Amino acid sequence: MDGAQRATAFAIAVTGLLACGCSPGAGGVAERPAARAPGEGSPTAAGVACEITRPSDRRGDPPAGVGSEGDDRWFGEGPLWASLPDPGYGGERRANGYAVKIGWWRLTEGGLRVTAEPLGSGSATTPAPAAAPTASVEVRSGYEPTGFQPSLIVFSGTGCWRVTGTLARQAVSFVMRVEG
Repeated sequence: MDGAQRATAFAIAVTGLLACGCSPGAGGVAERPAARAPGEGSPTAAGVACEITRPSDRRGDPPAGVGSEGDDRWFGEGPLWASLPDPGYGGERRANGYAVKIGWWRLTEGGLRVTAEPLGSGSATTPAPAAAPTASVEVRSGYEPTGFQPSLIVFSGTGCWRVTGTLARQAVSFVMRVEG
C-alpha cells in the first residue's frame, strides 16, 4: 500500500469512528465532535477513545437565566440543559463506584429522567471484571417545577459513558469520561 492509499484508508477509518460517536440520541439530540485539547480524545483504560462532550459542541447558547452564574458549562437545547462536569473530574470514589453530581436546568415542567450507559465494547472497567458496568441514578426531589434540578450518578466503573436526561419528550445526551 503506498502513502496515498494509506492516507485514504486512514481517512475512511476515522470517518467511520466519528460516525459511530455522533449518531443522534433519543429526541434527536446528537453528540457532535469538536476540536479537543490534548488528551481529551485519549484512549480509556480499555483502549477505546472517549470523545467527551464540551459546551462548545452545543447548537446554540442557553436561554437567558439558564445557570447564569459561574463557568458556562451548559449543554442542551430546548427545555433541558445539563451542566457538564469538568473534563478532568473523574468522580468521587465510593465503595460501589464513582459518584458524579450533574446539575440540570428545566425550562418546562415535568419529571426529569436521567440514565447512563457505558460506551464501546468494554470501554468501562469495573471493580469485579465479571460484572457488567452499570450506573445508578438519583434525581433529587424538593425543587421548583422549573429551574435547577440536581442528579447524582454512581458509575460502577471508569471509562466512557453516555448520560441522557429526558424532560417532556426532549432528550439531551452527552458523553463523559469517568476516571479512577
